[in-house]
Amino acid sequence: MADLLRIATSGLVAYQGALATAGHNVSNASVEGYSRQRAEFATQPAQFLSGSYIGNGVLLDSVTRVVDEFVTSQLRTDAWVYNQADTLRFYNEQIDSILADPDVGLSKRIDSFFNSVQAASADPRWLPGRQVAVSEAVALQSRFSALYTRLADINSSLNARIDTFADDISGLAGNIARLNQQIEVAVGGVVADQPNDLLDERERYIQQLAEIVDVQVVTQGKSTNLFLGKGQALVVGSLAYKAVSVTDNFDPTRKQLALVLNGASRVVTNDTTGGKLGGVLQFREQVLDESFNAIGRVAIGIADDVNRQNQLGMDLDGDLGALVFSDVNDPEAARFRARAAADNDPASTGGVRIFIDDPALLTTSNYQLDIGAGGSWQLFRLSDSNIVASGAGPLTDTLVTVDGFTVDLNLSEVPPGNFVAGDSFIIEPTRRGSDTFRAVITRPEDFAFAQPVR
Repeated sequence: MADLLRIATSGLVAYQGALATAGHNVSNASVEGYSRQRAEFATQPAQFLSGSYIGNGVLLDSVTRVVDEFVTSQLRTDAWVYNQADTLRFYNEQIDSILADPDVGLSKRIDSFFNSVQAASADPRWLPGRQVAVSEAVALQSRFSALYTRLADINSSLNARIDTFADDISGLAGNIARLNQQIEVAVGGVVADQPNDLLDERERYIQQLAEIVDVQVVTQGKSTNLFLGKGQALVVGSLAYKAVSVTDNFDPTRKQLALVLNGASRVVTNDTTGGKLGGVLQFREQVLDESFNAIGRVAIGIADDVNRQNQLGMDLDGDLGALVFSDVNDPEAARFRARAAADNDPASTGGVRIFIDDPALLTTSNYQLDIGAGGSWQLFRLSDSNIVASGAGPLTDTLVTVDGFTVDLNLSEVPPGNFVAGDSFIIEPTRRGSDTFRAVITRPEDFAFAQPVR
């Protein structure tokens, strides 16, 4: 009778745990990230009596999570792929709304300017027609300026999102590292003892992190280690690296993602390709930068062509034509097209200017100039990472002409600039073309519609 009572008691205790597990499942049915738990039973070890083994009932062996690691891994991948594409779509629609709308885009305003010039040239002595052309030139300047400002605002919003993403990544990584430690303590070396709710919480944080950035998950013992897309460690056991946003080495208006390693920040932007952050970075590199450069190239082309044509003619006062728009090779504009890297040697005083030779040959790419030992140099086109020009030194005043522009080192200035091996410069021939576009013509008489006669 005592054995029967013990066996019955074991069944009651085991199924009491099973009922508690079922109740726990029902109570957490609406909790995001909760994994259903299942009670696993095992037979109690039999007792050997009088040459036979007598059963001792049942026991609750463990409570396990009903999860599929393949499905969980695929869900993470789908999360960062979807969020990357959705973020890219969101910002692409903003660019499309700016450039495709005829009321705020460029094409209508450009047509209005050239139509006004054509109408004025048909009756060159009619001053009101000339005044309309002047007004359209100013309106074209305003449209280019407004587009540049709108793109700059989008760039600022991207910086704000990168700031937020850095804080979110740091917070989630810290939570995952904390849970790694708690799970290690909870398990305590007992293989069957699984803190299911802690495991769910950790997986929930990993899933949230995957929505922001692509992560690789590597299980080591009871800990989960996380690495950014191309292998940069983010969480190792109970250690989490802090994510921060830092200013770009070449562009102070541009933020990058970095991890703090041994007290120093290491930029890991190129290590991230997925999630919302990946979508932001992909949009900035492939769409926003291209938009800046493409609109700038249009502005430079119009300014240069119109100025050249007007200078070939004679104005209403009998003088040779002057500039209609600002000179594309104005010294200030030439300096703005190149920027020194923030980490250049403090002893470096060399500057770079970029002069436009042929707008028809300009690309929408940016370039990087690297100074080596002994005055050697290399010029990279960043869109395809090709070396478009190089030299063994020594450095001369005019370095090279390529893709419609000339790189000019300010060595002819007094005193001449000094370049140090390791210096780098980012070259943006067209990025600020729409920002520096100015209508300098103010008098309707200055349009040169007449053929000069010697």
